[in-house]
Amino acid sequence: MEMRAFLHSREKQPLHLRRKQQDRYAGLLLQTTIEAQLRKGLVFGQDVNVARCAPDGSQIMLNGQGRADPKKIARQVADGCSVQVVHPQRFSTPVAELLKRLEAHFGCLWGANSFRTPPGSMGFKAHHDEVEVFMLQLEGAKRWRLHRCPKGPLPRSYCWDYKEEELGPPFMELVLEAGDLLYLPRGTVHKGIAMEDRPSHHLTISTYQRFCWADLLEKALPAALEAAAAQEPRYRRGLPLRCLGELGMQYRPKPGVPANAERQACITEFRSLLAGLADHAPAAADAAGDFLAAQFVGRRLPPAATQKGPAPSAGAAVEVRWAEPTAVRVVVESSPGREPEVQIYHALENSAEKHMTPGVEPSPACIVLEGQQWLPSLQALNTASLGAWISDSALDPELLQGLWEHGLLETRLAETLVAQSPTAPRKRKAAGAVVGRPGHRLFLLRRAKRHRQSDSYKGLDVPKLPEGLDALTLREAEAFLANYKLASAWLRRVQLREKLLAGGVVRIPKILPDSVAQLALRTLQEMPHESWNLTQANRDASRNNVAHRFASRRFGSETLTHLFRVLGELLPGELNSFSAGRYLQGDHIERHDDRQYTDVRMEDGSTVLCSRTVAVIWYLTPDWRKV
Repeated sequence: MEMRAFLHSREKQPLHLRRKQQDRYAGLLLQTTIEAQLRKGLVFGQDVNVARCAPDGSQIMLNGQGRADPKKIARQVADGCSVQVVHPQRFSTPVAELLKRLEAHFGCLWGANSFRTPPGSMGFKAHHDEVEVFMLQLEGAKRWRLHRCPKGPLPRSYCWDYKEEELGPPFMELVLEAGDLLYLPRGTVHKGIAMEDRPSHHLTISTYQRFCWADLLEKALPAALEAAAAQEPRYRRGLPLRCLGELGMQYRPKPGVPANAERQACITEFRSLLAGLADHAPAAADAAGDFLAAQFVGRRLPPAATQKGPAPSAGAAVEVRWAEPTAVRVVVESSPGREPEVQIYHALENSAEKHMTPGVEPSPACIVLEGQQWLPSLQALNTASLGAWISDSALDPELLQGLWEHGLLETRLAETLVAQSPTAPRKRKAAGAVVGRPGHRLFLLRRAKRHRQSDSYKGLDVPKLPEGLDALTLREAEAFLANYKLASAWLRRVQLREKLLAGGVVRIPKILPDSVAQLALRTLQEMPHESWNLTQANRDASRNNVAHRFASRRFGSETLTHLFRVLGELLPGELNSFSAGRYLQGDHIERHDDRQYTDVRMEDGSTVLCSRTVAVIWYLTPDWRKV
């Protein structure tokens, strides 16, 4: 849409853009996609609605109970009924990608609905919506009649109760052809009928639901009143004697009749107190803005995947910015008797399949940082102009690395900055950061349980290396590991977090492409024997009930580094610790509980408590079987 034309019409008047490109929206939402989803199972009322208008203009809803029957819906369409599919972005990738871009640009929620109407039919009676409406005509054509809202412009609620006689003649009438777009401000009363010679299919995308000044004030005024009452005694003074006998609808004087002195005094003081709330407006507006923004982050679609760029810890100076600013919200939370904490809400773990689902109030992923020492770094990110890069020197190194690993930051090599000398590494601050959802937090720097390294891995039988990978398979695997967007999309389909919340043990076949598994297996088997560490923890059995014997490797080649980074996307937002294990004759793992805290002596001589709550094991050996 031409932005200048839209801004001129926004909230004032409809805008009809005639494209004369019937295939402009080709592939955005195909009927075959909807039919396939119907066969998978859509629920009446929640996912799909069937309706038609009677000759007298009344609305007839023809929904069944429970799961919709595709064959029955096809018969209803043949009889002249319209079909509405609710929020197709939950199963249509093109629609979801469109809404992701719009949510990122506008900074507020966007939804979608699909409407298919047979030739010469009208499915839904005249009504107005409480959202900004954009109609994209996908196929066919539909004639629209537009009326002014009798309730006034920009209503905050929808209305389906209009009668033809109260609307009067339309102020605009138009035909929406395939490829056209029609914008309707909130409150525009509209009704449409498909042309006689062809069916109509249009996609309505909408926004600005409960997103006006009144909604911001609704959240801000209680905060302003609470602050005023805490700071100014006049808000805490008792009400005048018998004042309730002066206030109320029955005591309101008729027009032209002056109020008595007692009532006038009450109204004057009330107005003064209301005006006094303005002194607390900035803080109240900020609190309301934080609330609405965090709510948006939790409800929005997950942002489009971006390239993370080079790791900040790689040694070279980098420039950074939020990967998607509207997918992140920084909030400072404080309460009496507790140290303030910084909460970073983000949308990277949001589910497209649950977007706009009725009755589902999602909880956004949240990184919690104890203390306020992180604020200067975060303010540097937040106050940078949209899309601007800033030097990594503006951020605390520990925070920079953590945000990058979570996928919240995008980096690039600094063009004008000098790479750091390897002899002068950055000092890392000890962090008190925690990660997870409120109430379910893990220490960000809590180390995963490490196995004791005793004897080097020598003298044991080692299987022969597999045949070399062909060049094509090797290139496929390396390209996959280097493509962060592709790897993230691949692993999101696994939905490991949802499986873990269900509890128990789950087996996930082909968690990564075969070519990647072959490359990983070859990389591990090509490692020199002396680089593996034989773990024998039997001597610690009395302390932690662990008796292991296997060879482990905690780091390795660049291939393993890429692989660990990709596997980290299985549980984004959590601290992941990786190691490779090798089992030969007599090697085993005894029954144990990794959740039990264990004293582990670190390489610097310190002792820390370590635990692990989730174990994900990727089996690489072909044809393995459980014994």
